[in-house]
Amino acid sequence: MTPAPTGGSLLFTPLAIRSMTLPNRLVLPAMVTRLSGEDGVVNDDIRARYVRFAKGGVGLIVIEAMAVHSAKSGPLLRISSDEFSPGLTDLAQRCHDAGPGKVVPQIIIS
Repeated sequence: MTPAPTGGSLLFTPLAIRSMTLPNRLVLPAMVTRLSGEDGVVNDDIRARYVRFAKGGVGLIVIEAMAVHSAKSGPLLRISSDEFSPGLTDLAQRCHDAGPGKVVPQIIIS
């Protein structure tokens, strides 16, 4: 763990979590937005939401719940097959281009 600066806060200091180092300790938790369509793919609304947080300097962005099964789960993102990889890869790259933070998925099994 990184020591706190003298008289300062740990909030804006890096944090190592195993092999990943966050640039700060600001975390956007996973929140189901229901912005995805029934098809479960990343769309412009989802990209805009997470890129906005990345530009704001969030150290860790946890992308909303992604279903790992092939059945439709309403307007939730899906990560159940290779057809979803291009959109998710693009989303992660856009977030990385917008700020120094890391991006991880929240996966659900239901």
